[in-house]
Amino acid sequence: MTFKKDPTFEPLGLPLWAAPSPEEPAHGLLLRLTQINCYPSVQYSMRETGLSIYALRHGWQFEDLARLTRSDVSNIARDSFRKLDDVVVIRGEKIGKMRDRDYNVRRVCPSCLRESLHHRFFWDLSFFTHCPRHKIKLIDHCTCELAQPLTWRDGRLHRGNCCRTGDLRTIHGDTAQPDVAAMEAYLAGRLGICPRIRVAALDELDLVDAIDLLERVGALDAGGYAKNWRLAKKVNLTQSATRARAYRIITEDRFQEVLDKAHAGFRRANPNRSGNLSAGYGWFYHWYNYQGGKNFSPYLAEQIVRHASRNFYVGREVAEFNSDTISADTLAELLENHENSLSLSEASRITGLNHSTFPKLARALGLMEAGRARPRSISKADVSVVAAIWARLIDREAAGDILGLARGSLHGHFKLFVRLGLLMPFIAGPPGMGKTHRFLRDDIEAFCVRARRRCEQQQGRQEDTVLIFDRHFGPTGPHLLQAILSGDIVDAWIDRGQTGIRSISIRRSELVRLRKTPAREETNSSGVTVVAPFDHWRMRAHQLTVPAQAVAC
Repeated sequence: MTFKKDPTFEPLGLPLWAAPSPEEPAHGLLLRLTQINCYPSVQYSMRETGLSIYALRHGWQFEDLARLTRSDVSNIARDSFRKLDDVVVIRGEKIGKMRDRDYNVRRVCPSCLRESLHHRFFWDLSFFTHCPRHKIKLIDHCTCELAQPLTWRDGRLHRGNCCRTGDLRTIHGDTAQPDVAAMEAYLAGRLGICPRIRVAALDELDLVDAIDLLERVGALDAGGYAKNWRLAKKVNLTQSATRARAYRIITEDRFQEVLDKAHAGFRRANPNRSGNLSAGYGWFYHWYNYQGGKNFSPYLAEQIVRHASRNFYVGREVAEFNSDTISADTLAELLENHENSLSLSEASRITGLNHSTFPKLARALGLMEAGRARPRSISKADVSVVAAIWARLIDREAAGDILGLARGSLHGHFKLFVRLGLLMPFIAGPPGMGKTHRFLRDDIEAFCVRARRRCEQQQGRQEDTVLIFDRHFGPTGPHLLQAILSGDIVDAWIDRGQTGIRSISIRRSELVRLRKTPAREETNSSGVTVVAPFDHWRMRAHQLTVPAQAVAC
């Protein structure tokens, strides 16, 4: 029940107020203000202030509460929840809107209350069953004989409205199980409550996805093979126990055992059927694929391809479903089951490359002779070399990120980069399919270093410089870089952004000299003689100015 707002009634405010305490969310502060002003219920504070527990829990009315408590809005929002589409954000981490928060039940840690009488934001997070600091169970009911649940209609932090004698600070809660405590310590570290614990498989995910992964992996381990999707309640375990089970599996690197158990269940249920990615792991594959496959979790992608390659033929599914590269440890493990040489199809399957990319890369490395029929086999050492080089190749988009180029102009830039000989793909795609080019990361990074080093040899930037190129300008940049590296343009500066090349500026006197030079001509693909693209920028360069924030490399 809530008070209906009377349009003729103006909230009077509260006689006493306080600033937010560490880790105190906005709705917790309103409850503490209720206790400070001796109101019997938080509803009285809502009526007197015009604030709402519901609104504060969703990230609204922060400005009103800050004004009421003479505080800065940033102090109110620091430890409060904000709703963002289908998730909630707290301390920069995304959590589930419904799954990860308790809206109706209020929980407290007796030890925290003994230290300071204010609410903590992590008491509202359902994935914490115990206090991350004191490792004791969170209490959700009053200590009196009635033992009524704590609610957000109460007027006191340390007891419910069912009595006047209860005091939650006198309770000594049950301690957490070691596995549960370890899992919750990791989650607390993600939120800055405790020291951060690094787990690579989980760190690469948002917190909302990491919690989902833990519960799914725990359900797969506890329930084994099944066709229907499973969560903790389907395997008769609590969520905390299921997630703690998965956390231990991941930190101890035992996920292959879980996949063994799931695949064994598939074999028992389907004795006459051969395994594949779609059926061999039951519901877990379909959940993982639904989440986004390799883009969701590279860790799971590597684990699945390692297990699948040992148990059944996966073919092109490896390249389409799993990660583009394979780690050295995983490759060595997969090669153990083979003799000194492998067929091309086996080598392609193990490295995750399709049947045309693998021989193309092997020819580029000189491991296969060009122009001849494909050999029937390739040595294990050569397979390792191909896999190592493939891990260092990047596509056009990744190369553009290193160079600092805008995504919208990548096609024009790289077409000229290749045509001018500034950058050459290690593996070229079919004609007209530049997006399939693969570049060696070392070549791209060396090109950036070479261009910047050429400019560093010049004297400091002068005031009479003109901005000629920035990352959004289309195909002008490659011609400018070619002229700088060849020495046609002497006085130039390349500005660095967060990555790669942000802009190119040249001295105005150098621009005047170049404009006096006759424009060069070239023949385009249609056989028509046109002005070289390199010379087009001269006609508009004098209209541009150097941004004040530009910094020389």
